[in-house]
Amino acid sequence: MKIKILKYVLVLVTIGVAFMAWLSVDRAINVPEASNWAVPIILFSVLFIFSYLSIIIIKRAWVLQGMFLAIFLLSFLFVFNFGNLVALILAYLFSLWGLVKIRKDLQLNVKLSLWKSIHMGSSFLLLAFAIMITSQYYFEIKDLNSARIIPQFNVGDAGGWTSKFLLAINPDFKSLDQDGMTIDQFILQAQKNQEQANGDSVVGINDQVDEMVLQEGRQKFSEVAGMKLTGSEKVSDVLANVVNQKINQYLGSGLTGPAKSSPLPYIMAIALFLAVLPLGSFLNTFWILLVEFIFFILVKTKLVNIVKIPVEMEVIE
Repeated sequence: MKIKILKYVLVLVTIGVAFMAWLSVDRAINVPEASNWAVPIILFSVLFIFSYLSIIIIKRAWVLQGMFLAIFLLSFLFVFNFGNLVALILAYLFSLWGLVKIRKDLQLNVKLSLWKSIHMGSSFLLLAFAIMITSQYYFEIKDLNSARIIPQFNVGDAGGWTSKFLLAINPDFKSLDQDGMTIDQFILQAQKNQEQANGDSVVGINDQVDEMVLQEGRQKFSEVAGMKLTGSEKVSDVLANVVNQKINQYLGSGLTGPAKSSPLPYIMAIALFLAVLPLGSFLNTFWILLVEFIFFILVKTKLVNIVKIPVEMEVIE
């Protein structure tokens, strides 16, 4: 009775996590405040762990087949498209292939080895989910304009790389708080460093000279940034905005409306697919280790039993 309840719970939890995973992909695409792929990575990791556990514990093939079909169909709640249906068929076939290989290896093993069995079919499951994630991503972004498709640098995180950039220009900038450095501070520090390098005295410089230097520096920064600057802006914010503008200029040039005639959605989808596969392969090791740990706990708590049975085998003498 306990094992039956466990199987029902596994199926329901797996399908529930799948819904949350597809929802997180949708939010990462359409909600600017949630445009962070860390949440989908976490949720799909949990989904893989529960999927592996289900394949190991649930013996009835039709239950597992129905579970994976439900997992992929949940993607249609966010993207209802014929192309997505084609992707679903491909993903479902790959998932069944992976399912069969894992179950077959479990049955052929003389001694239970979850590590070996899961590895036999995990690559097919990874490919299946990579296809569905890429499909949902592509059909959700294909009608968006370039500004929505092209990833933007997070200005709030720009201080770190700005500091490295400034230190690469001049090691003297390490004495400043680069994360909070303003345009005016940057200009004055650059002027001070230049005068010191030339051997000029920096004592007695009046406010009028400083103001002239600041005005000239602000004008140059304004030309680079493409907007009028007052000098109180943070250097990290300005540099991040410049990078975003250049990305939009080179990748999104000529795209004023929906990106139907642009190759950009295809490029972004292919890039996502090529990112999902290696990332999934890397995380797969940790997923399997967690599955083995959870299975160990289930065995120790007697929720799952491992028994030994006599087996007849054909061998070549």
